[in-house]
Amino acid sequence: MALAGGLALPTAGVSATPPARSDTYTNPVFGRNLPDPFVLRHGASYLAYGTNADWVDGPGGLRNIPVLRSDDLASWTVVGDALPAANLGRWVDQTKLPGRIWAPSVLRRWYGRPYWVLYYSAPTTADDQCIGVATAPRPAGPFVDRSAAPMICQTERDGSIDASPFLAPGSTGRNPQALLTWKSEDNVALNTTSIWAQRLLPSGLGLEPSEPTLLLEGDPTIAWERSLLPDFALIEGPTVFPTRGGKRYLLIYSSGFIFGTAAIGYAVCRNTDGLPTRCRRVPGARQAPWVTETTGAQGPGGQEVFADADGDLWMAYHARPTAEDQDRTLRVDQVCFRSRRRLATNAPTVGRPVALRRDGGCPSAGGR
Repeated sequence: MALAGGLALPTAGVSATPPARSDTYTNPVFGRNLPDPFVLRHGASYLAYGTNADWVDGPGGLRNIPVLRSDDLASWTVVGDALPAANLGRWVDQTKLPGRIWAPSVLRRWYGRPYWVLYYSAPTTADDQCIGVATAPRPAGPFVDRSAAPMICQTERDGSIDASPFLAPGSTGRNPQALLTWKSEDNVALNTTSIWAQRLLPSGLGLEPSEPTLLLEGDPTIAWERSLLPDFALIEGPTVFPTRGGKRYLLIYSSGFIFGTAAIGYAVCRNTDGLPTRCRRVPGARQAPWVTETTGAQGPGGQEVFADADGDLWMAYHARPTAEDQDRTLRVDQVCFRSRRRLATNAPTVGRPVALRRDGGCPSAGGR
């Protein structure tokens, strides 16, 4: 999901004072490490969650899942840690921490009152990275995982990460049909990775009793998906959302950041009774990714798509300021449909103010 901002962040300390609303945003909108961002719109505000980070900012220190808040997508302030170590599931091997609480996402559900479900990945005693589930009565947490086992763990594929929930188009009610997409950790054994999806139970706390659906496999013949090895492709960070009218889904994914070649592409999937199936890369994807790096935005990835209060689509993602920089800072740029199944984006924008309101316009610069 996405964000925006004309925000100049301090290099020491983290401000908790909300800045004035802005008419523009400037990337990066949060200048500290916040990999794999997920943005949730809650009322008139937005919350951004990220992979574990340590900003060395005094009492804040290491946060398993840092949470930020914004009223305008342009300026962000720190809320806290959504999942403190004491609240992790019993299945998590905390001797392998810190540094392995990854890629959070959040879903709103209802049972007598609203609650929020957090999906995250963490290490097991077998050293597989697996997906767990936690709940909280408030979207910023703190969340608690009361599980003795992870929700998803494809041990035959060395684990599962990058969970992202999405709603089936046309579903209604307090608990509309939700599904989950994720990536299997095949790359641990230097195998090509895959992206999956499965329906969630109405509670959001588990999967329906069926086999997961394979959405897309990495393709080693596509240069930007290929890793350092010629027969091994790494794709990850899936986010799924319906096309206009809901007859198809779009699956946005990125190539692996660990090899320094991260970029973002997408595929079109059929909608089969609410489940994405038969995903196919868009024309041109073999030749070039949809979003690629530029000066000031190296290795874009970890993306999520969301709608703002006006219904406009945004993409939150991370990128590194330089090739040598290890911090993956928070970025947000605009997304829109330029046809029934094709997207346009202005990503990646860097260092220049961009208007928050589009007035019906569609971004044309940046990605295809």
